Amino acid sequence: MIDDQPDAETPPQTCALCGCTDASPCHDDLRGHCWWVADRLCSHCAQPDPRRSLALVAAVQLSEVVAELLRFSREGDQEAFEPFALEPAENAADALRAILCIQRATAAPPYDLERQDEDNRLIGAIDCFLDGWA
Repeated sequence: MIDDQPDAETPPQTCALCGCTDASPCHDDLRGHCWWVADRLCSHCAQPDPRRSLALVAAVQLSEVVAELLRFSREGDQEAFEPFALEPAENAADALRAILCIQRATAAPPYDLERQDEDNRLIGAIDCFLDGWA
């Protein structure tokens, strides 16, 4: 059967999680505008914010450092455990680097250029430390 009625305008596609549409997409400075990955799911809701992933990695690394320091303070070097080594410092440095990168990526204008320069120098020093140059 042929329908002589004109097609009704289709409603705009809307993300079920955040409510964004084609006319009003999600946007952030790291990922830009979102796109559709499924019928009612935008790319930003489908893929968590990469800053959150970095923050989770940093938190895990710092918790490992704290656990190792607590173990060493309670038990000292034990044969059953690996000897206390520089690894906690490396994990803490790597976590600090991730935190600084998150702060730099989320800094809102106007940027504090002096603070940004200090952070860049600190990140460079951490990179040297992690590469074994410090």
